[in-house]
Amino acid sequence: MPLRIAAAVILALIATASLAAERVPLSPPPAKPLPVVKISASPNFDKQCPAYFSTGINEDVLPEFAEPYCTCVAGEMEAQGFGGRQVLDFLARVYTEDLTTFMHEYPKGETWMEAFFAAEEQCKNRDYGSNQPPEGNLTQIPAGSWGGNVREGPGQNYRKVATLKQGDRVMLVENTGVIWNEYPWWQIEYGGNFSGYQWGGILCSLNAPMEGIYETCE
Repeated sequence: MPLRIAAAVILALIATASLAAERVPLSPPPAKPLPVVKISASPNFDKQCPAYFSTGINEDVLPEFAEPYCTCVAGEMEAQGFGGRQVLDFLARVYTEDLTTFMHEYPKGETWMEAFFAAEEQCKNRDYGSNQPPEGNLTQIPAGSWGGNVREGPGQNYRKVATLKQGDRVMLVENTGVIWNEYPWWQIEYGGNFSGYQWGGILCSLNAPMEGIYETCE
């Protein structure tokens, strides 16, 4: 085959391959798995506490405040040193069973209940779940975190004050308007009664996409 014809054939084959490649869409990179947002160390508590208050059975907690309220209670229990799974599994039973029928199974049950009552009072008096939440807290929005550092201010130059785990629940207090890598820094509350700042690129909204937040949580 003459050299000129061979070269033309090769060029035609390359062009055909290029056109075929353009017609085949590239597969998108696999999506990063979304965090499963949790309230506490106890899946039982995470299920039973919101289910209980979602019914409206407690006049102090509106159904739409059920999840933020339960998040607050779990955080207050942890702040008192009772955030372990055993304690919260015990509290999960409080929402579904008669306490007198199983209290004898827990030697420290009375101490846990005292801490629980104190946590409930704190949460009802402060903001989450109350049917008369204090002014200024009405705009707080429950959200989830991918994990990572919580800062003292809105930026990486501020001191780290805490580290969250993937799936931890937070409350969005304010969009600071300080943008970094296309997302703003948010003032958040976490662990029931702690405040700090986290970047919107590692936060997720609970129900629907939200401006300034990376993704919707599962």
